Amino acid sequence: MNRHDPSHRQPTAASPTAAPRAVAVVGLAGALAAGLLGLAAARDRLRGDAWPLPHAVHPAAADTDVAGRAADDSGPGAPGVQASRAAVDAPAAPDAPDAPAAQTAFGMALPKESIRYLGIDRAGSVWFRFAPARDGDPAVAVLDAAGRRIDHADLRAAVEARYADLRAGPSLADFWAVDPAGRVWVGPASFDGRAWTEAVPGGGGPGEDMTFDARVVVDTAGTAWVPYRIEGECAAASACQQYGLMGFTAEGAAGAGVAVDAPPEMAAHALDVVQLAPGIADAVGAPRAMYRLPGPVPVYHDAAAGPGEVATGFATAFAAAPRGLPEFYLSVERVPAGGVSVEHGVVAARWDGGRWVRTDLTGSPLFEDDRGRVAVVVAAAYGPAGELWLAASNGNMALRTGAAWLHFNARNSPLGAPIRDIAVGADRRLWVGTVDGTRTYLDGVWSSSGDVAFPRLFAPSVLKNAGVR
Repeated sequence: MNRHDPSHRQPTAASPTAAPRAVAVVGLAGALAAGLLGLAAARDRLRGDAWPLPHAVHPAAADTDVAGRAADDSGPGAPGVQASRAAVDAPAAPDAPDAPAAQTAFGMALPKESIRYLGIDRAGSVWFRFAPARDGDPAVAVLDAAGRRIDHADLRAAVEARYADLRAGPSLADFWAVDPAGRVWVGPASFDGRAWTEAVPGGGGPGEDMTFDARVVVDTAGTAWVPYRIEGECAAASACQQYGLMGFTAEGAAGAGVAVDAPPEMAAHALDVVQLAPGIADAVGAPRAMYRLPGPVPVYHDAAAGPGEVATGFATAFAAAPRGLPEFYLSVERVPAGGVSVEHGVVAARWDGGRWVRTDLTGSPLFEDDRGRVAVVVAAAYGPAGELWLAASNGNMALRTGAAWLHFNARNSPLGAPIRDIAVGADRRLWVGTVDGTRTYLDGVWSSSGDVAFPRLFAPSVLKNAGVR
């Protein structure tokens, strides 16, 4: 029967169906009230309330050198030498909405574009490089310390507009590099305030296409090192791509170079084959080795594998540790004594005084949601007090402060989208670049460029408690 038919007789208060329907109406009203309270709670979070306090405790590993001895590192907030430490997990919000978060930092909207790189310059401005977008869209944006956003067509346009500030340095990894003469490099080209000097253009052999990255690092001798890729035509796609690093003189002439192996896992996780780190000009990272500059001289990561472990062949992230030491994050395989199965793990390997110092991160909360132990570290950054932020390929993040860990995921933060880059400012604010825009974190408060996710008004638990089925 059509419920809109005027001939349809509606039940009266004396009707046998009236009482249950009244209960349902009352229950629905209760659900609506509970939902409105949830909205108020989300509003309070947006005004700056932190997520619930951490509660879970997890063991943390000590740092050891490759021989298994405890490693002494007196850097600020460095991992330390204790054999047993505590890690702390940030819990999900009760009846959690879909990761509500404050929308803004500086009182303005954060970039919503898909972000490939981000970095923070000496003035505190935050730089963003966006993933390929439509023609005419800006490729670079800068948020200054006052929160003003300035867009640039590309990196060269940004350097030209800001050359007077950039020429004094320091370099900003993944964006530009400054040589001793004050020239600012973007890829294999330098700008002296008047014109660009182009290096040898991309070439390659017959049937090959050689292209250079816009990223660059300048070593202490003034040589600019630029990642390159060569593509050719062949049946096996993986064999048709070659990666490496090439040096250029101040005049733009090509110098030494080195080819770099690229395991397929790098492409699977959208990782750079050649990795740069803020504040490090005498080394670059690669999947199987660190290359010390000038040179380049390889130092292989295999030495960082501990007893019963082998390096699976790739370092996935590179950061500057306290005291400016290079630190890499490796995927390792463990074969238990007498066992035939292989367990996957993650190790931080720091190059310190001619040796690798390792920290086992496998037991950290970063990988709690990774039951198959296949996630890798995709980005890492240290804060001004030595706190360590790690981002994983499963979209999770972890913060280590002293001996304690905090764990963030889609249940207790606006995280969840694939993370491409992270950086920490002098004010300790974390910046997270994802394929779905920007996230920031400071003193327990998250901000997000995405739409605010309020609680569902009629979440199943609310309806059940209100008596509505």
